Amino acid sequence: MKEEIWFKSYPKWVPNKIDTEKYNSLNEMFHACVEEYKEIPAYESFGKTITYDELDKLTDNFAAFLKNKGLKKGDKIAIQLPNILQYPIAMFGAIKAGLIIVNLNPLYTSPEMLEKFEDSGCKAIVIVANFAYKLEKVIAKTSIETVIVTGIGDMVGGFKGPFINFLLKYVKKSVKPYPKKRYIPFKEALKVGASNKTQEHTGTNGTNPGMDGTSVEKTEGDNSNSTPSLPCFFAHGELLYILYHRGKKYFSSQSP
Repeated sequence: MKEEIWFKSYPKWVPNKIDTEKYNSLNEMFHACVEEYKEIPAYESFGKTITYDELDKLTDNFAAFLKNKGLKKGDKIAIQLPNILQYPIAMFGAIKAGLIIVNLNPLYTSPEMLEKFEDSGCKAIVIVANFAYKLEKVIAKTSIETVIVTGIGDMVGGFKGPFINFLLKYVKKSVKPYPKKRYIPFKEALKVGASNKTQEHTGTNGTNPGMDGTSVEKTEGDNSNSTPSLPCFFAHGELLYILYHRGKKYFSSQSP
């Protein structure tokens, strides 16, 4: 291979050439990880751990729910969640369904949320219950048709999960009223997806957008009236490169 001058500026862990055919999409990479690390913990939150195999099943259910709601490849879904177990389930479930993810800061105000919704044209959103009241103020001005709401403790399970939700709602008073009849609870969405799941929703049989298919849309801006948000799109291939090589660097540093 020709030694280009910029190769000298690459960190040691970045190869001069990458294998662009190892995976065809994030779906394929996810499935490969599940097969290799099935019983290994994938995520942990509030003392609750889920394995790669459990994550695979949960994301299959969520993908099936999204497709049964009429969402199709290329549609956009906003995810407005903190770092809780529901985030990876929603993210990988949406990717399996072929949707484009629009990440939103949970602390956005209603006007800031509306700006992002108008820019992206989201058709669905997964939002933490603490901030669902802010969504209600602007949803009529958006293209959002499907709203999935989750409590912080929903996936923690046991006594601890309901206790966390009770504490936040009735003691901390951090969950303000919102129209529950029109919004779908996250756990209910998983149940609906599980009962309607077909082979096309699962594993590598899910929607395959290819390396050039958009997976994530990120918006930047100061949220003022004078500076518009600037959308930035990440293709599956770009994120695969980042995940593969950054992950390789991380795990190499953890080796004894």
